Amino acid sequence: MRILYDVDPEGIGSSIDAPFDEYRDLATLLVPRLSRAKTPSEADEEIRKLVPTAEPALIEALLAAQQEFKED
Repeated sequence: MRILYDVDPEGIGSSIDAPFDEYRDLATLLVPRLSRAKTPSEADEEIRKLVPTAEPALIEALLAAQQEFKED
């Protein structure tokens, strides 16, 4: 949720000083999909399904978070 809020791909988060939980619904959909993705390519595909306009910075940050989560 923090990554989505900070990068703010839909303009409903940090760019307008919205409440931190503005991306809760999207994060709730995204986390399980990223958890199931076996490769970075699969994760990238899942991100783009939910956030078609995702910029490279968002994808990279989410992939890094996914890897960190899987290592723990």
